[in-house]
Amino acid sequence: MPKVSVVTPIYNTENDIKRCLDSICSQTLSDIEIICVNDGSVDNSFEILNEYSSFDKRIKIINFKKNKGAAFSRNTAIKEAKGEYIGFVDSDDFIDLDFFEKLYFSAIKSNAVCAKGDIVDIDLNNNKIPLKLNSKIKINKYYFNSCFTSAIYKKEFIVKNNISFLDDCIWGEDRLFPLKVAYYADFIELVDNANYYYKRRTNSITFSEFNSEKMDSVLKSANYIVDFISNYTFNSNDYNLIYNEFLKDIVFLMVKNNIFDEKNICALKFILKKYKLSDMNYFVKTIFDYIYSEDFLSLKDNFSKIVQKSSQIELIKNIKNKEVCCG
Repeated sequence: MPKVSVVTPIYNTENDIKRCLDSICSQTLSDIEIICVNDGSVDNSFEILNEYSSFDKRIKIINFKKNKGAAFSRNTAIKEAKGEYIGFVDSDDFIDLDFFEKLYFSAIKSNAVCAKGDIVDIDLNNNKIPLKLNSKIKINKYYFNSCFTSAIYKKEFIVKNNISFLDDCIWGEDRLFPLKVAYYADFIELVDNANYYYKRRTNSITFSEFNSEKMDSVLKSANYIVDFISNYTFNSNDYNLIYNEFLKDIVFLMVKNNIFDEKNICALKFILKKYKLSDMNYFVKTIFDYIYSEDFLSLKDNFSKIVQKSSQIELIKNIKNKEVCCG
């Protein structure tokens, strides 16, 4: 049994895939299997992948003729994985050469079902920005609600608790995965000196045109999260933290992309209806404070224009006035 199965979905990343595979194949932890899922690439990604597999027999290729999405690719690889633990590296990202060694032996030493490193964000100008998310997770494990690629997970734990990616969502497909991990895990082992390097791409879902299909996916994934935290036991502090973290993301996307149309507002209201009304004031204050925080500084002008010009955004107007209409 390999110590770690490394899962890498690949779709049209010919310019980055070599750096990614080099960082995986050169890991100081050599007892790994590398499961690469070519998700219908139409560039040279598949040819590069075949080249690497010819000299590294640890690479196992799953080839989809048509694009099925990153979530479907990862779920397929999880079923095929033979490793004790499973890790994920996207094909446009890369990792420290001792990344999996540090995570694996930290997990074994502490008997953890999840060991998490940290994320270094590489922006469009190639600046490296350490995110230091682990400092927040030390305060509350439910801050682990994104950046799932910075961790490894015991396969037995993943299978037992039916933890998977949302393969019917093209955006937000990975948000429920770490939330479920945090819920079912007694603790998350944090390893601050093991770095995963996340590269932002101008043609990724995050940076490409944010159309109605993607917004539908955002709201669908949000509903999955609301349903999960509503049907399982969370204390009020954890519940509020989870709810507000992902709802801030939704509000950010709506403001950034100026997509406060009637359909999306109705969908967001539907999500709010599921929220425990006793906690509504907390939600309103959190979103209100967030919109006018430094995190939102670059979008303040856009937000002000939206508030002034549209009659269809009563939700945000009400948030600004510290009221929420859920009717």
